[in-house]
Amino acid sequence: WVPKAESPCKEFGWYSDGVAILWKKDVFTLVTERRWQRVHGREGQPERNVSCATILQKKTSGKKLVVACTHLKAKANQENEDRRESQIAGVLTNVAEAVELSRVACGDAEHPPIIVAADFNTDPFDVPGVKSKAVPAIQKVGFESAYALPADADSEFWTTWKRRGTSEVKHVIDYIFHSPGVACLSVYAVPPAEEIEEHRLPGLRFPSDHISIAAKLALI
Repeated sequence: WVPKAESPCKEFGWYSDGVAILWKKDVFTLVTERRWQRVHGREGQPERNVSCATILQKKTSGKKLVVACTHLKAKANQENEDRRESQIAGVLTNVAEAVELSRVACGDAEHPPIIVAADFNTDPFDVPGVKSKAVPAIQKVGFESAYALPADADSEFWTTWKRRGTSEVKHVIDYIFHSPGVACLSVYAVPPAEEIEEHRLPGLRFPSDHISIAAKLALI
């Protein structure tokens, strides 16, 4: 668990939001973990997005797996999209450095596969006024999405659906990415539209402004 150092939640008397990774202790052994409350972007500038990573070893096979989690900058405009691209680059650099240090310390010959689960706060495609950069940045370095990502806003797949005043928006902003060495066996389905309350998210049935996404993955 890594809390956001400067969370707006604190301004309203609540706990900080943040990111976390959980695992079953009867399945995995923790090899090492890293936590970052500041990430240095592509050009070295400090960013406030938090992230964490764990290297886990499966007890039955001895295979290792890296799991990372982060939450990127919010708000849809090109300036923030550029920052998100820089932020995910910084996260991947931190994870790669942590993996290499662990690999050398443990004497491992191979690099373990990596899973990145994150709220990117951005669509995987261009929208008016914003050229998509953050999602393509992680795809360009070999990561694949567990979910089939839409090419435009007409897709039935979404992870947040909000109605604010007269405005109603539906977006894909949450992702599960994996590197080679991991296969996706199945994913958790998006709720059908008729199950979503008239005022959209959040609500009594779905108390977050994001739906839950999940994937069944296998080490190969």
